Amino acid sequence: MSLRFSASLGNSRRGGLSPSVLSLFPAGGSGFLERFSSFIPVIVQPTCWVRFCTAIVNKMPVPFTSFQLFFPPHPATTWNPGDLKSLPDISRYVAQFKYDDWRTMIYFFPDGRIEFYSRKKAKLPRYRPPKSMIESLRNLELAPNAYHVLDAGLLHYKTPRVKNRIVIWDILVHANSLLLGTSFDDRFRLLEKITRHPEKWISLPYPGGGGELAIAREVARNVWLAPVFDSDFSDLFEKGSHLPEIEGIVLKDKRAPLERAFQMEENARWMIRARKPRIDYRF
Repeated sequence: MSLRFSASLGNSRRGGLSPSVLSLFPAGGSGFLERFSSFIPVIVQPTCWVRFCTAIVNKMPVPFTSFQLFFPPHPATTWNPGDLKSLPDISRYVAQFKYDDWRTMIYFFPDGRIEFYSRKKAKLPRYRPPKSMIESLRNLELAPNAYHVLDAGLLHYKTPRVKNRIVIWDILVHANSLLLGTSFDDRFRLLEKITRHPEKWISLPYPGGGGELAIAREVARNVWLAPVFDSDFSDLFEKGSHLPEIEGIVLKDKRAPLERAFQMEENARWMIRARKPRIDYRF
């Protein structure tokens, strides 16, 4: 049964949206939705309308001109490492190491502040980044007087051999724009430009000898860039599994669009996680 807009859904006979509905969408999206809603009939299915507008907003970058916390992409699927050899349409995917880190969202503010937040939308507890790390982040090729958000991990509390290192693997906000609808491939190219295409590799030795493995590219002494690999995922997992700093790998569909998660449980369908077993984690 079709329903007429109630006070909570519509605010005019032309089909406009009320503030309660506009608040569901990212900052900057409301103006577009307000204009677009004039073309929507008064008689609609409210649930379908909200889903339709959400889909539209999720397909395009939107302004990010005020401070707001949001949930970062999180793998929707976990695979047994043995299944990596049977990945369908492997050309769609690239891989990055899954570090034994604290997930960290790095917020750059227009007034020059840099703050660390967890994936649960709270300030990172206990940790106070050294001044040298903050200065290294300020030296990135990011426009001043604007918001930026980098998706990264802190290597410190869980990695006895590595302390006070940030490894960056994605950018979600750039120059006051939340990069919804952009592909991981495009965002990583932007991230390489921001970090000035670092060429020096960081390698860690295997415990007990037997060589070492390159796990990151050095942007600065305490800021690393997570490399991207486009083949041999099973071999990459095997090599990384012998380092205590590496939990596994994350596969990413390089062409899939970034979407906004309104709840922490909403996962990224374009990401697949493969982790090595632990005492508290088994297949």
